[in-house]
Amino acid sequence: MSHHDDLEANPEALPAQEGPRKDEKASEEITEASPRVILDAKFEPLSAQKGSEKANTQPSKVIPYYKLYSCADTIDIILIIIGTVAAIVDGLLLVYRIRFWGQTIDFISDLHAKPEKFHQVIEVVKKLLYMGIAATVASFIRGICWAVSAERQVSNLRYSYLRSLLRQDITFFDEEIKTGQVIGNMSRDIGRTDAAIGYRVGLFIKLMATFIGGMIMAFSQAWQLAAVMCWTILPITLFGHFGIKILIRECVNEGVAYAKGDSVVLEALASIRTVISLNGERQTMSKYEKTLEEVQRSLTRAGIAAGGSIISLIDFIEYCGFSLIIWYGSRFVLDDRYSRGDLITVATYINSGTSCLVNAIGNFSAFPRGRVAASNIFRIINRESRIDAFNSHGKTLDHVEGEIEFRNVSFRYPSRRNIEVLSNFSVTITHGSKTALVGKSGCGKSTVVSLIQRYYDPDSGGIFIDGFDLKELRLEHLRKKIGLVSQEPVLFTLSIKDNITFGRDNVTDEEIRAAIALANAEKFLKELPQGLDTMVGENGVQLSGGQKQRIAIARAVLKNPRIILLDEATSALDLESQQIVVDSLNKISVGRTTLLITHRMSTVANANKIFVLERGSIVEEGTYSELMDQNGPFCQLILMQNIREESNKENSIGHFSMRERASLRKSSGDVFPSSEISYPSKKTIIKFWRFVRLKQVFFLFLGLVATITKALIPIIFGVIIAYVIGAFNLEAGRLRKEIKFWCIIIAVVALISPVAAVSQKYILIQASCWLLRVVNPLCFNKIVHMEVDWFDHVDNSSGALSSRLSTIAETLTKFIRDAAPQVVQHAVTVIAGLLVVLSGSWQLAVLSLAFIPLVLFNGWIELKFNGNSSKIIKVLYEEAGQVTKDAVEHIRTVASFSADKQVLQLFKIKCEGPLKKRIKCAYAEGASYGLSSFLLYFIYGATFYVGATLIRDGRATSTTFYLALFALTDEVLNVTNWLGLLKEFNVVKPCLRSVSSILNLESKLDSSLDTGLTIESLRGSIEFQHVNFSYSSRPHIQVLKDFCLSIPAGKTAALVGESGSGKSTIISLLQRFYNFNGGLILIDDIEIQKLNINWLRKQMALVSQEPALFDDTIKANITFGLDRDVSEAEIISAASLANAHHFISNLPQGYDTEVGQRGVKLSGGQKQRIAIARAIVRRPKILLLDEPTSALDLSSEQVVQEALNEVMVNRTTIVAAHRLSTVKHADIIAVMRHGVIAELGTHESLLKSQNGIYASLVALS
Repeated sequence: MSHHDDLEANPEALPAQEGPRKDEKASEEITEASPRVILDAKFEPLSAQKGSEKANTQPSKVIPYYKLYSCADTIDIILIIIGTVAAIVDGLLLVYRIRFWGQTIDFISDLHAKPEKFHQVIEVVKKLLYMGIAATVASFIRGICWAVSAERQVSNLRYSYLRSLLRQDITFFDEEIKTGQVIGNMSRDIGRTDAAIGYRVGLFIKLMATFIGGMIMAFSQAWQLAAVMCWTILPITLFGHFGIKILIRECVNEGVAYAKGDSVVLEALASIRTVISLNGERQTMSKYEKTLEEVQRSLTRAGIAAGGSIISLIDFIEYCGFSLIIWYGSRFVLDDRYSRGDLITVATYINSGTSCLVNAIGNFSAFPRGRVAASNIFRIINRESRIDAFNSHGKTLDHVEGEIEFRNVSFRYPSRRNIEVLSNFSVTITHGSKTALVGKSGCGKSTVVSLIQRYYDPDSGGIFIDGFDLKELRLEHLRKKIGLVSQEPVLFTLSIKDNITFGRDNVTDEEIRAAIALANAEKFLKELPQGLDTMVGENGVQLSGGQKQRIAIARAVLKNPRIILLDEATSALDLESQQIVVDSLNKISVGRTTLLITHRMSTVANANKIFVLERGSIVEEGTYSELMDQNGPFCQLILMQNIREESNKENSIGHFSMRERASLRKSSGDVFPSSEISYPSKKTIIKFWRFVRLKQVFFLFLGLVATITKALIPIIFGVIIAYVIGAFNLEAGRLRKEIKFWCIIIAVVALISPVAAVSQKYILIQASCWLLRVVNPLCFNKIVHMEVDWFDHVDNSSGALSSRLSTIAETLTKFIRDAAPQVVQHAVTVIAGLLVVLSGSWQLAVLSLAFIPLVLFNGWIELKFNGNSSKIIKVLYEEAGQVTKDAVEHIRTVASFSADKQVLQLFKIKCEGPLKKRIKCAYAEGASYGLSSFLLYFIYGATFYVGATLIRDGRATSTTFYLALFALTDEVLNVTNWLGLLKEFNVVKPCLRSVSSILNLESKLDSSLDTGLTIESLRGSIEFQHVNFSYSSRPHIQVLKDFCLSIPAGKTAALVGESGSGKSTIISLLQRFYNFNGGLILIDDIEIQKLNINWLRKQMALVSQEPALFDDTIKANITFGLDRDVSEAEIISAASLANAHHFISNLPQGYDTEVGQRGVKLSGGQKQRIAIARAIVRRPKILLLDEPTSALDLSSEQVVQEALNEVMVNRTTIVAAHRLSTVKHADIIAVMRHGVIAELGTHESLLKSQNGIYASLVALS
């Protein structure tokens, strides 16, 4: 009899500005059928506590356990029923085994004197073998049915979860969920749900069957004895109930903390260039470590309260109960009311039953964790969307003319109800016409676009297409008739061809080529080695801004929409491409309703009607000429643009340069007072042991002692039972003394057990948390310090890396907390069991040693088969995670192109591979469970036979036999239990490989190192000498060819040229994002490779075309990456220079306003101004401007440009631009083509060459 018969392992408020602006896409139909995949430390934010973060991390209401099976179909239900029956049979066989064993007690000791009784031993051994065969079949069926059913349900759950996400309204993504939470749900929460509906359920049923069966058998055989033990059941149940309640509460808190960490990781990796450029690695690390502190607190409370104290109290009650029944039952034996066999059998029934109850309660901990995790999933699945793209109800129009009418529309974003964005807005756009909306940033232009696509519904009034209210139309049908090209092009981690055809099926090559031609993308696509099959990388990182925009235009053209929405569609293109694309858009606009949103007044001259917006209302309307005659707001916008252009046309002779004029206006000196340079401390990451301290070693030693003590208790308990059985051979007086003595010993063991259990649990939880807070930050630190080139590869996408880190955190803590101590306990129990067997009978010791290799071989086969599969499964699920991340992060594009079906199909394909492999693993696990069960019964029968033979021959006594039997049974059981742990090893092995591979990474451009030179007084001169460069992801394409350029300190150099000519690459090389292939880059005549990377980036500030903001306050975004204290006055000053202070101060929370994920709660112009303020506050010596004003309206552009002019005084500045008006006063203008400088000079000198490239670009502008 064993002590444990568990045979297996156990958009916050913003001003009346435009709503969120992102590039969008549209796509195909999705069925309404139920979705199934059927198988044929230390960062304090500058703001106050975030309200939106609270909203995003509110725990879901914990669902009932039966709801976890909501995704089960008929096949799953059949598997569950069969698995349940098999588990019950498996559990009852253990009870039946005890019955046979009990029948032998009364005659086993007399075998030497009565050898004729040996035939009874033979009968018992035969029955044990028969039971072993039955247990093999039952265990095999139990393992397969529960594992396969769980895998099928989890696959359906993943699919249902993503499907439900895709059908949610945009408000949900603005306010309630972040991409990091989605990744955490997909990896950690679904993994926990899997554990709660899989093989653990079968094990739980088996244990409960043994408990209930044992109690029934005990009462049927000796109810008086059984009744004595009943008092233990109530406190065991009560303690288990309270423990589960505590566990559920702390699991909720743990899940919230993990979700915060996932969001921090994903946000940083998705905007890794911004993080690296701003030296934000440390700040991001600190923020991440803070979330891990919250995880540690929750894990500690859950482990100690529920896992340690409660279980140890239950153990204490169990041992005390057994002591009581032995003491009380001995009186019945002395009175001859029961035989000693009856007493031991009943005691064994009850002890095995309560042991199984204790193990069931311990195993039950997976269920509340699964309930909490599944609650996060089903909260999304069960959420009803107010605007549901999957809803098949609504009208579909056979023919759409395209007339759009807004009737008295008023609208406020749900996340900022106190600000009215549109007020009694009424406008009619006639079908087939070209209509323009113009106005300042934040006036509501993009909101109009969002409402037409029905991202939101108006608060009052109505929007009509061809006289039909949008709410009456089927949403999917509506969006298929609309094509969108927005300011910020969004591409997915797919090939160029897949991005162009995104949202459409059955597209011919001719249609694709025609769309590419209209978008002017043919030329650069022909230069790519893989052409249309080229992978664009995460967020299209492998392409330039202009190339991405042209792919987005081709995607919209391919849709062949009746209504075209152009939201700054050509802002990212060079002038030559811009003119061609505008002509192309004009062609495809013929016969279609076109709505044009723009800041450039020159692009609206041929519009049939122009509407001027101010603060959400139409203030002026008419044609271009009519509005010019009215001399109103539109005329003022034109006048501002003309004044600016005229000022740019001034001849530089006789006039001050841009810097000189700014110097006259601000003669007080440097806008950026010089600051003392602080050097980063060196952090070398090689081995874990370097982070282990003597205190931790001592702490772990105590944990080892507690684990060994806990492991020895079952062996000691088995020895006690053996001596108790032997004591019944004594006369009455000695029997009473022996029973009293052993009952006291049992009581002592009962006192030691909870102390050892609580100590072990606390120490191991702290150890797992320490490992979590060391390994995960080390891995994250390694990742964020990798060179940008490493992130360009598809395998290192933010979705895959975030999923990997999430899995590492969950797997390692679980392994150290649960599996690792069990490994030690089982090893100690096996060794101690062997010693006990050897002390009783060397023959039985040899027998036990002969059996152990069989058990280990069985385990090795299972580990080998499943271990190899686990690595493949992990990689495949990471690919599925990237699909989810892309879809959620760019939900507006998915919604715009009605691409839900395409995303779901891609996700389904990515999940089918791991599902099939997991089911194959389930068969292997079932076979392993079956074989281990057979070995248990076979070894038990063989030991019984050999032991009985030794007693018959006088070479062993009954006491030594029972000592060996109990010790050997515990030994074999613990070896068998290792098989249960193999599942954990199969999970942790790929995790450890991930950790090892990450920690062994060597960054080619590690900013955490102290190595490299620093310049005490940087002047800022830059020189490129014969630089060659090609991206490692496309080495056959030479991006820069023998590039030479010299920029004196304090001067401005402008880089102009067509998209893809290498302008952004030059900025990336200066920031040390990449190593160039040949040549030299000098900063103040020092090779850039010799300079300290961290210091170098501190001297620079980048304002890029697509500003990346983080899900934090405006204040935190402005000061992101700074390692010095920044006063409020300095922040306000920087914001004022960037023309951002006015709109920020008008917000209810001011600088503490949350910007949302990727700045979704700000308009494009607002985000750009925040990014400019962030650059200003860094006090750079070198400014890098990559189309910094492309997202601004004319008035803001003028003010911001003047601010930038101020900032550029005495600072080396590199401007990459398509708008030539922004570079005319640059000291040097380099015209780039195919990675080389085609023309070089000033604006005036380049214009003199009338046939030159620059002169032709100016003519186009």
